[in-house]
Amino acid sequence: MLEPTRIDADAVYWLNETAEEAPDLVHSLDSRIWSSVTLGHVELPGGKVTAEVWFRLMQTINEELSRRLYGSWNNNKLIQEVWAAADCCPRAGTTFWKSFEFLSPHRRRSRVIATAIDMIERGSISPLGVDARFFCPRL
Repeated sequence: MLEPTRIDADAVYWLNETAEEAPDLVHSLDSRIWSSVTLGHVELPGGKVTAEVWFRLMQTINEELSRRLYGSWNNNKLIQEVWAAADCCPRAGTTFWKSFEFLSPHRRRSRVIATAIDMIERGSISPLGVDARFFCPRL
């Protein structure tokens, strides 16, 4: 559903001739979203969380990744690492920029959020905040 479309009152028009396969990380994120909608919970490395908590976590991650990068905030480096690992250009207003970003905003956002979660779960980055424990394996 990340393909670009034009929606009229009575029809949806796909703008691409063929669908592009989503990366594995996005498939994993999609599976968790589907689980939260259909089962009411998601299994994370830190344990089972309700759909309500899951969507709050997604909102928090999205807001953090959308944060304007200026000054010397501690999490600027983390945000830059995630955008770089996803090989995407951050939103306008940040301190670095790449021209010729070809991904649609929805594709880019899905890829960056999925990359951030993967990096947290692999231990590549150390997330801030009390709810980060849900993405870390139980000891």
